[in-house]
Amino acid sequence: MQIQDSYHFNYSVLEQFKEVPFTLSMGWAEYRSVSGNNVKYFIDNKDVPRFIAFGFFRKSLGTSFLLIEGFSYNSEVIIEEVSNFFSDLIKISRASVILNLNTIYNPIVEAGIREAGFKRPLGSNYTSLSILLNVKEYSPNRNWKRNSTKAIKNGLHFKCETNYTQSNISEFIKLFNENTKEKNLHHSINAKELESMFKDENMMMCFIEDSEGRKIAGRIIYFNKNISYDVYAANGNISRNTGASFLLMDSIFNLMHEKGSDFFDFSRIPFGKKNALGVIQFKLSSNGSIIQYMGEWSYFRNKILKGIYYAYNMLYLRKELY
Repeated sequence: MQIQDSYHFNYSVLEQFKEVPFTLSMGWAEYRSVSGNNVKYFIDNKDVPRFIAFGFFRKSLGTSFLLIEGFSYNSEVIIEEVSNFFSDLIKISRASVILNLNTIYNPIVEAGIREAGFKRPLGSNYTSLSILLNVKEYSPNRNWKRNSTKAIKNGLHFKCETNYTQSNISEFIKLFNENTKEKNLHHSINAKELESMFKDENMMMCFIEDSEGRKIAGRIIYFNKNISYDVYAANGNISRNTGASFLLMDSIFNLMHEKGSDFFDFSRIPFGKKNALGVIQFKLSSNGSIIQYMGEWSYFRNKILKGIYYAYNMLYLRKELY
């Protein structure tokens, strides 16, 4: 297995994989690096890669953890190959390993992960469900179409930025903060993190502007040749009940079609989460297909550490369970 940091990693390797989640992208690696994480890429064979993973090491509870966020594999795989890759991750890291994978579910991959010694966590902190939309066969429901038409009648228009100025980034963060406050979410982003993400030319920041030129809704999208991904959404207070989000996504899908990207992944849908009904209904109204990710897995060096880790997450950090 080859281990490379993001500064020496040859990103052209990603072109050999059909499914490339945004958590494998250069933009995401830069984003995580700025936060002070020791990020790494793990490849089974640099010349003819079959498996690739992205993650970073983190110190917590007096020990080291390897957190794997990105993962993909090439063509058909067998259980033994998957098991060998994840077993090597355990051996090389010399740490407990936490997986949170937004790769589309494959039972062969699950079998291999289990054979490597990983278990499902005591409590899942992230939904493993998402919506995958075929852009070429895109046919949303009547409510979506009605809202998109309303947005146009309200004088709203689409703008996708290619020049990421401090002003654009500040506007996005403002909208993002309004959105999280409205939905009682606790996630935050800062200008330095966002700026680093756009070193990747496949990361794009798209906005809806009103008739006065004010940015009222935004989206950060990772464009890829097969599947493009929703990274961050930011719907400002002014955008409420204007149809802005519907027009924004319509315009993004048109742009994807022009760029030759076939599918769009809404990047998780929080079924069962409080205050998330509007988000769920919005994503479902696209008429995309509900999919499942590989999701969360963990390997701990001992049972005591495993118990302490999950108790810390649930009781001290108060992470919500799914």
